Amino acid sequence: AEDDVLDEMYVVYDGKRQRSIKCFLDQMIKVNNKEYCLGYPVDTPVVLSRFDGDDDLVPLPTEDGAEASYYAFFDKAREALGLKNVELVDSAVVATVRGELEPEGGGGGGARVG
Repeated sequence: AEDDVLDEMYVVYDGKRQRSIKCFLDQMIKVNNKEYCLGYPVDTPVVLSRFDGDDDLVPLPTEDGAEASYYAFFDKAREALGLKNVELVDSAVVATVRGELEPEGGGGGGARVG
């Protein structure tokens, strides 16, 4: 019966942000007699990020006053990816992409956001 549960798609809902994300259930884990689920997104998870001064890739901040600039960039990134027939989604937990992203070295190049 557990195998039937693992084959199904579930929706994880973040009530605070009022966002959801579709996930496949990978494993059921019991900790201190409580059952937890380990799942992975149906769509491709992505991290919006930039290079800092040391050439390290860092995620764009989303908390405490940074939300406006994050979502301004998010909207531009959504538009740029839309030109590649890919949809950027503000899902619960992590941003996701619906559609096929070509690898940057695969001739398609990355989507430039400006």
